[in-house]
Amino acid sequence: MKDAFNSGDPVLVPLYDEKGAVYKYELFAGETDPGKFTAIELTQDWYYDAKRNQLTNKITEARLFAKKRTDAVETSEALPVLKLVFK
Repeated sequence: MKDAFNSGDPVLVPLYDEKGAVYKYELFAGETDPGKFTAIELTQDWYYDAKRNQLTNKITEARLFAKKRTDAVETSEALPVLKLVFK
């Protein structure tokens, strides 16, 4: 169970100015241990340059998988818990 990923819910935290008035809110979430991720899935676009006879690729997305824990129940299979999109 201690190897499961538990992101928790982010908390909205008020930020105050020097007079004690709220001037904005920011979301705060606890740190995530990178060791909890068990797999990664990449989405790639492949390009072939016939003139140079070169094959290249561009990674457009990455999905990180981990065993997820909710309400003290751990999933048996790794599920996607984070998606990164590169532009």
